Amino acid sequence: MNRDFLHKIRMKNRTLPLYEWVSKNNPAPEKQYDKGWWDTIEFYYRLADTFPDCNASVISTYTIETPPPCEELLLPTVQLQLPTAKGCMTEFFRNGNLWAFTAEGI
Repeated sequence: MNRDFLHKIRMKNRTLPLYEWVSKNNPAPEKQYDKGWWDTIEFYYRLADTFPDCNASVISTYTIETPPPCEELLLPTVQLQLPTAKGCMTEFFRNGNLWAFTAEGI
């Protein structure tokens, strides 16, 4: 079974606070692209800290394959819950970094 599938099973019908997910899913120190992983995580941290009433949680995970040297990194799909809105963000690494964001009013 691939790692992405196992994480989807574990995350099904379950969310984790962003900080808890990060502490459980740090990339191994020997990974070449751990700085890029941390850049993504720190962006989520800054975004959550920008809004005092924000609840940031991980609702899903996905695996990306980095350019050579090829490695797999697990990344979160993050939901930001605000008093009047909810948004979900995912980063894509094809053809440059792209962000997918969906939002809805509550």
